[in-house]
Amino acid sequence: MSERSLFTAGGLIKALVRVVVLVCILGVVSVGIGFMASNSSSPALAFAFHSSLVDQGPSPTLGPGATTTYTIRFRNIGIAPWQRGGKAQVNLGIVGDSTRFADEGVAVGWMNAARPATTAEQIVLPGMIGTFTFAIRAPATPGTYHIPLRPVVDGLTWLEDDKASLVVTSDLGFHSQLVDQALNPTLQPGQLSDPLTLRFRNTGARTWSKGVLGQQVNLGIVSDDRSLSGLASGWPTLDRVAVQTEPTVGPSGVASFTFRVRAPLTPGIYPLRLRPVVDGLTWLEDEGVVTLITVMPASGVMPPVADEAFKNVQPPSFTVVASAAPASVSPGAQVSITATYLTPIAGAAVIGVGVFAPGHASLVYQQWLHNETFGAGESRSYQFTWTVPASAASGTYVVNANAYSTGWRILYGSNNSAASFNVVSGPAQPVPTATVAPTFVPPSVTSTPAPTALPTATSAPTALPSPAASFTATASSAAGSVAAGGSASLTVLVTSANATSALVDVEIVAPGGSTLAYQVWFDNQAFTAGQQRSYAVPWQIPTSALAGTYAVNIGMYAPGWASLYGWTSSAATFIVVPAPAATPAPTSAPTPVPTAPPTPAPTASVVPIRTVTPAPTVAPTATPAPTAPPTPAPTATAAPTPAPTPTPGLTLGASTTSSTIAAGGTLGISASITSAIARTVLVDVEVIAPDDVTLVHQEWFDNQTFTAGQTRAYPVSWLVPTTAVGGTYFVNVGVFAAGWTALYSWNEHAATFAVSAPIATPSPVPTPTPGPTATPGPTATPSPAATPAPTVTPAPSAGSGAASPLHVQGAKLINGLGQTVVLHGVNRMGTEYACVQGWGFSDGPNDAASIQAMKTWKINAVRIPLNEDCWLAINGVSSAYSGANYQNMVKSYVSLLNQAGLYAILDLHWTAPGSQQATQQVPMPDQDHSPTFWSQVANTFKGNNAVLLELFNEPWPDNQQNSTAAWTCWRDGGSCSGVGYQAAGMQTMLNSVRATGATNVVVLTGTQWGNNVSQWLAYKPNDPLNNLAAGWHLYNFNICSSSSCYDSQAGTLAAQVPILVTETGADSCDNAFNDMVMTWLDGKGDSYFPWSWNAGSGCGGMALISDYNSATPTTYGQVYRTHFLAH
Repeated sequence: MSERSLFTAGGLIKALVRVVVLVCILGVVSVGIGFMASNSSSPALAFAFHSSLVDQGPSPTLGPGATTTYTIRFRNIGIAPWQRGGKAQVNLGIVGDSTRFADEGVAVGWMNAARPATTAEQIVLPGMIGTFTFAIRAPATPGTYHIPLRPVVDGLTWLEDDKASLVVTSDLGFHSQLVDQALNPTLQPGQLSDPLTLRFRNTGARTWSKGVLGQQVNLGIVSDDRSLSGLASGWPTLDRVAVQTEPTVGPSGVASFTFRVRAPLTPGIYPLRLRPVVDGLTWLEDEGVVTLITVMPASGVMPPVADEAFKNVQPPSFTVVASAAPASVSPGAQVSITATYLTPIAGAAVIGVGVFAPGHASLVYQQWLHNETFGAGESRSYQFTWTVPASAASGTYVVNANAYSTGWRILYGSNNSAASFNVVSGPAQPVPTATVAPTFVPPSVTSTPAPTALPTATSAPTALPSPAASFTATASSAAGSVAAGGSASLTVLVTSANATSALVDVEIVAPGGSTLAYQVWFDNQAFTAGQQRSYAVPWQIPTSALAGTYAVNIGMYAPGWASLYGWTSSAATFIVVPAPAATPAPTSAPTPVPTAPPTPAPTASVVPIRTVTPAPTVAPTATPAPTAPPTPAPTATAAPTPAPTPTPGLTLGASTTSSTIAAGGTLGISASITSAIARTVLVDVEVIAPDDVTLVHQEWFDNQTFTAGQTRAYPVSWLVPTTAVGGTYFVNVGVFAAGWTALYSWNEHAATFAVSAPIATPSPVPTPTPGPTATPGPTATPSPAATPAPTVTPAPSAGSGAASPLHVQGAKLINGLGQTVVLHGVNRMGTEYACVQGWGFSDGPNDAASIQAMKTWKINAVRIPLNEDCWLAINGVSSAYSGANYQNMVKSYVSLLNQAGLYAILDLHWTAPGSQQATQQVPMPDQDHSPTFWSQVANTFKGNNAVLLELFNEPWPDNQQNSTAAWTCWRDGGSCSGVGYQAAGMQTMLNSVRATGATNVVVLTGTQWGNNVSQWLAYKPNDPLNNLAAGWHLYNFNICSSSSCYDSQAGTLAAQVPILVTETGADSCDNAFNDMVMTWLDGKGDSYFPWSWNAGSGCGGMALISDYNSATPTTYGQVYRTHFLAH
């Protein structure tokens, strides 16, 4: 026998001896445990079990619903072994036996709702390590979940609490970071701004895809605040100023959002607080981005604003200085800005700083602090820190510092060159995206992952690995093949031989190995010696991705990309197959309701389906921007001055329906565009006054797609003001790149027409046949008074005389004379937001003259949205605009309306629980304040049944679902799904109204932002007077937006109770939709109120008029005015 054979045999004998000894030890231990268990009390046995945390896996970040496995290890530091399957089994427990996380859906295959796992080892002797491995699922609701973990011997004792915690982040993958924004514009009243562009970097893992529901990113107004909708000029909706310009924006790519504003007629400062949003899914980061629109009168001197801070001193002496350090900085480093503010007058202010790119070309950073309080003569300093983006241009950056009154209403002090610093080129970095968080960097890619715009991928880094650290890396894909448009789920395992920190880089390379399709990295990852860490990497594959085999490469670098530690090529592969041909186009999908509440209507997903593409046989949806005053404004200029970008094959023409039109008439204009090549453009049609300078009307059509050789016609309608000057007018036609980014072609004076002086009197509504004032019924037929007027005819209260009180009779509203009343009214917004924002009671006039202007449309009712904080004078609302002052304003306006023969609907629009301010629409009224609000309002207006009470604007409990839970909450309130406070139900608020003795008609609006009334009858609250009407909201972007849906939802309801559509409209000037809605409601004899009687322009803003005094309709408002006058 050889020496090697003897050695091997000896080794086997020694191993056998060890096994026998171990078996003996286990036997003794087992007997000991049995003896202890049978002869010792539980407290006595408990002392034998102790543990100490060894390590745990990295905190996972997953898409909602995604799963992964997680491992945590504890050392047995007691004297008793842990034995799986026996009385000494040690489990991993949720501290406090909480089942909340299982209820959230985190648990996957756990032992029970509070026990994720037991030891993987059969037995863990003292001194050994027990491993607990279990599966988890990211909750459906995005957020960070901290799950406290602790070992436990069930029925005996908890082991040591090492404060171990599993942190699970459920992340939808949509994140953003401001790159830069256009300078704040200064305009004159009525002036249209130049295009304003804001750019945001995609710092998430998901690709932003234009036109795809749930993937398109829009630029929204924070909190869906529609109070500044009067600024809208071509916006997609009232609270969405723009849609991403680029078709796709991959991780680390940059998206552009371009929009325009039209200055209101009232001088002042108008703040647009902006934030990216994926409608129906999530808001992205709120970086405090605000665009300040300054409207300066022709005099150049801003008029005073009453009741502001600092006791109306206009302006206070505010001195502002600032410094920046260091004076020179590299991209990726930080700049510290110190701003000092001094005022001799005590009060509160908004203070902030801005950083401007070299040449003052754009604003790259801004930060604001609100409600900063100063004592008289006090000087206060503030420090701001800006991380210079890795992609920042070299040059001198300028810091300005400002102080404003609350809400930016008045500029108190400014230093436009308070400090400066230089950005100098630094060392090149592999990817120009800054680290966002130390534990998880939001996924980033070096460019948009479209096949035609991808950077070249390096097959492997050329830098030599550093011997200071040693890594191994593997990867796996959850599926061998994934369809384009789907999501690939990768798991990357990285093991370090040394205790060190590293950056882990994961790259996905397209077929052929030369194109980088996706990249994500995790910086500052701490490893212990021998530790393996797992990284979940989801990739949302673009629908345009190339089919074929994709490879996963893994790189390990020193933190901050300082040096390369190791590289693994093709750690895993998977196949991308073409997307199924049956994938529906975005236009077929219903528009989801957004997570953030809009004011006048549920926010639709802002996708191109909302802009109707014109065809030769169908009128396209226009975005009008009528000039506010017909008097020529010196600031409104005509044709663009820049020369068109050379673009072949565009032919532009125009014609008018008449060569001469009288002032007060309506002119039809048809613009014709022919494109020799396929392209997407913006078509602009402008009407210029006889001075050939003043722009008097404008409409444009964005994102118009042409095939090669196609001719498209664009009809435009202009209601010539009765005050228009006579003479020859000109029609100009322009074609721009989508979003106004470049001028392609221009046809000056494509058509002309003449406007003649008006023949009739300037009164906008002739009155040759006034209605009878003494006899409310028809005078020609001596029929009994009990015979009602036709149900589709509004009550005679639209004429002279006070409004007659209303009550419900069956499915109709009946007045005090026994006549059926159909309400044709308008919404008059402003009273819900002006007061809480601290600058007034309403937006525009609320006097008798403005009411008479309303009556020229033949309306007979006005809906007034209210704010509970302003009525109750709570939660810090300015006393000037709350409490008795606010209440008296409402009472006065209602009185003027009733005296003019108009009914009033009081609607509780903005609410908030507890000490929160009511600054937006929330899912349900709150138990804290809303019943008290209605008790006071009802007590104020009881006895005046020409006032209707709408208990809440747009309920959307249970996360906007049409569910039993939603309708139960709607009626009963309490603790409700999707409502983070105690809700007040309709029954509670109705009881508050009736307890005062008020007999007014009460309107109860349905769920899902008021768009769903399908279960209204089933959940109808109990009213002893049975004086209830159903409220309903109908917009073109609602889920229910067709006559067939209306029949299904409200056909039965309309036969049993009156229906009041207290909000309706189309954000695309879709007159076919508006006519359909009114025709359907007229057929049922039901009432409707279009949104909204506020001066503005453009379809997206849904402003009915361009001027309060003349009541001149916008393109959007014209269809309603025509319909009201005809009915």
